[in-house]
Amino acid sequence: KKQKEELFNSDEYKTFYEENKEWLKPYAVFCFLRDKYHTSDYNLWEEDRVYNSKRIDQYCQPKHKNYEDIAIHFFTQYHLDKQLSDSVKYLHEKGIAIKGDIPIGVNKNSVDVWVQPELFDCSGCAGAPPDYFAKTGQIWGFPIYNWNLMEKDNYAWWEKRFKKMARHFDAYRIDHILGFFRIFRIPSNVRLGLLGQFVPALPMSEKEIEKYNLGITKKEFCTPIITDEIIEKIAGKEFSELIKDDYLTSLKDGRYELKKAYSTHEKIESKFCGKTAKEKKIAEILMLLTCQVYFVEDYKEKGKYHPRIAIEQSPLYETLDNTKKKSIKELYDYYYYLRHNEFWKAEAMKKLSSLIGSTEMMVCGEDLGMVPPCVPSVMEELEILSLEIQRMPKELFVEYGSLKRVEYPTVCTTSTHDMSTMRQWWEEDKGSTQRYYSNELKHFGPAPFYCEPWVCQQIIENHLETKAAWVILPLQDWLSISGELRWEKTQSERINDPSNADNYWRYRMHITLEELNKSKWFNLQIKSMIEGSGRG
Repeated sequence: KKQKEELFNSDEYKTFYEENKEWLKPYAVFCFLRDKYHTSDYNLWEEDRVYNSKRIDQYCQPKHKNYEDIAIHFFTQYHLDKQLSDSVKYLHEKGIAIKGDIPIGVNKNSVDVWVQPELFDCSGCAGAPPDYFAKTGQIWGFPIYNWNLMEKDNYAWWEKRFKKMARHFDAYRIDHILGFFRIFRIPSNVRLGLLGQFVPALPMSEKEIEKYNLGITKKEFCTPIITDEIIEKIAGKEFSELIKDDYLTSLKDGRYELKKAYSTHEKIESKFCGKTAKEKKIAEILMLLTCQVYFVEDYKEKGKYHPRIAIEQSPLYETLDNTKKKSIKELYDYYYYLRHNEFWKAEAMKKLSSLIGSTEMMVCGEDLGMVPPCVPSVMEELEILSLEIQRMPKELFVEYGSLKRVEYPTVCTTSTHDMSTMRQWWEEDKGSTQRYYSNELKHFGPAPFYCEPWVCQQIIENHLETKAAWVILPLQDWLSISGELRWEKTQSERINDPSNADNYWRYRMHITLEELNKSKWFNLQIKSMIEGSGRG
């Protein structure tokens, strides 16, 4: 109590409180109510389920009965801010620049959404289209933004975030910068990203689709096409007959439809939630069957359609004749790679130009995934550093990107927090590893089974020698060059797996900073590698 009174009466704290009270007061009350009701779902907070600024002011009065429980969050945030500020000052004195991170999304049960629900669309959630790492896409769970409303006050909500970052950081990374061009929206009742759509977008009318002579009726646009061939491709011989007998209804034209009790992802999930491995497999098959559609109807404009994402990798596409495949591919390529170029470019320029200009920080963009052709020109015009990862090449039809082709305005890295670490990746696909060992590292003979320290060192040195403005590597990959310091639990090193809700941000250093500091060989080795590359 004495410590609190001394702090709250200090000029330093009063300055902090005045400068930050706009977000600090709602945040502190949010934390109190979350703990009071044992849930962050503010819809369950009785009279406080709807944000009320007057009630917030009342809660934050020293005379309020719950003030102590609220003020502890003022106290905590002050000290966190002070510790971060002191750390940054120390690092700056050592000539070290600090790079922060701007996440693309917020939790739907967060103080941001509680305070300004009008800025968020919670009818669906953001995610990512299917890719090499997640064949059915990723569902992130956070709401998408009401950009039209945000535009009316010149994106003030975003600008406040950027300016707050500028208090502590010299540079920042915009997480999933593609979200400022368009973001992938997945309906709240859907469990696979295959049925998502980009927002904003220019969906196609029925007349536009007819020009491609697909040979399908409007009724077939969004109706799952289920045939014996498709069932066997998805279910395999082991489950095909079971699926047909118990979960499908046979139609007169030789096709099938899902029984009403299993016609949506929500229904399927409710039937099989927490069941056996066999039943989970059946649920997976049924969900994939619902995704065998040509189009997804726009969630706002009825009668307008988006080609189903990644349709060329679908069992439905595999069963089509070459003429229909060609027509669908032409439509798909036009829609995702030509139709939106200028539209998405304008969307990004409108949002990013003013926000980037609001601070003097250097800007880096995480431009990975299904990248629209307009992205590089926008990043170049706004002087945003691109992200380069050799095993996620931006060149078409290559397995690994060329480090020699990495340009200066980039951040080059071996892996990110959303990917497997260097050692994990080495063990994922032995065929790919061998090709990397032979073609990229230029070694003869079979690749080592494990990513040995000398291999890790060579990979890192190759990255350090690129023309990239910055080479920023995960701690796990740096430690991999030391047989003594690297963690024996290789498969526990990953920080986050966006496609797996049970694997997120659980990694912790297996050694202390004090131990790391005492390892003279390791520190000298890093120093030598950095200086040898000309980056020292």
